[in-house]
Amino acid sequence: MQEIYSALEEAEMIVLVSPIYYHSFTGQLQCAINRIYALDKPRNLKKAALIISSGSDHVYCGAINEYQNSFLNNLKLEDMGIYSAYGEQNKSQAKLDERKASGKGLQ
Repeated sequence: MQEIYSALEEAEMIVLVSPIYYHSFTGQLQCAINRIYALDKPRNLKKAALIISSGSDHVYCGAINEYQNSFLNNLKLEDMGIYSAYGEQNKSQAKLDERKASGKGLQ
């Protein structure tokens, strides 16, 4: 976590990325989020984006709620978007190309 803290102190944007299992982030990402809260707000951090993936498009509500109503609000970050793929989209070249184009706009 010390390496992550150092990177966060310099970063202007954070991108959270996780598969969604049972309406929430992975345990590893959730642990990192909990530890970020302990920092208060990293001084340069201004923006955040969320990239999520699952087998179904009906499991995102819990993760999106936490991202929008807890993570963004607590750290007072600008939301740069939520990007998702589910099911067969996870293997789609068209979806990958779409995500790459979206990523280029995250500045």
